[in-house]
Amino acid sequence: MANLISPGAPLHKRLIDADTSELREIVAEVIAEFLGAEPAKGEISPWLTKCETAAYLSVSLVQVDILARRESGALPFHRVGEHRRYHRQEIDAWVRGQAGQAK
Repeated sequence: MANLISPGAPLHKRLIDADTSELREIVAEVIAEFLGAEPAKGEISPWLTKCETAAYLSVSLVQVDILARRESGALPFHRVGEHRRYHRQEIDAWVRGQAGQAK
């Protein structure tokens, strides 16, 4: 379903019918406006939240926690304040390493 509300419309009207990709664009615009910068169009951040990482790996949120807490061969993450962020390239390298260990 195409969004018939123009990009210049008030924010609350744009949010009502927005799908996920449109919500990402709206959030990027709001953050950029707050920071006084132009949002990057079409760029996807390589940094993932726990929820995005779970979706990327097709595992549960609990499994992401378990993998990140392993003593050996843990899923790599970076702390941003009290939050964990996972880098897409590091996840890919970790998955390749896990596949190499299974052989």
